[in-house]
Amino acid sequence: MNPSRWKIVLALVAIFVAGAVTGAYLPHTLRRWGGGPPRPSEEEMARHLQHRFRRTLSLTPEQEAKVNPLLEESARNLRNLRAESEKKVVETMEALHRQIRTLLTPEQQLKLEEMEKRRRERFRGGPR
Repeated sequence: MNPSRWKIVLALVAIFVAGAVTGAYLPHTLRRWGGGPPRPSEEEMARHLQHRFRRTLSLTPEQEAKVNPLLEESARNLRNLRAESEKKVVETMEALHRQIRTLLTPEQQLKLEEMEKRRRERFRGGPR
């Protein structure tokens, strides 16, 4: 192969690798920034696991009848844990902001309130 063909081949390989890396990391990055596909609910995860166990483990109907309630119970437990955790995170952040607010000027306090408002809108889908 002549040198110009090698350059073309290397450029195409570089483009392919860049696309693969971007495709692998983009969903994680978007989710971290509050974008991308929403996280599946606990019930959706339970349904996915029911299907996956049925297909992969070739569960009998009797086994499915015993496994499915376990998955549904775990989904409820996870939903409760997530709600408790979210509540504690919110309480911790509110306490932090109350402490910081006492150290700020009135102008900085207004900016902090605006920051809090934007964060709530971004992460909770609107003001609360």
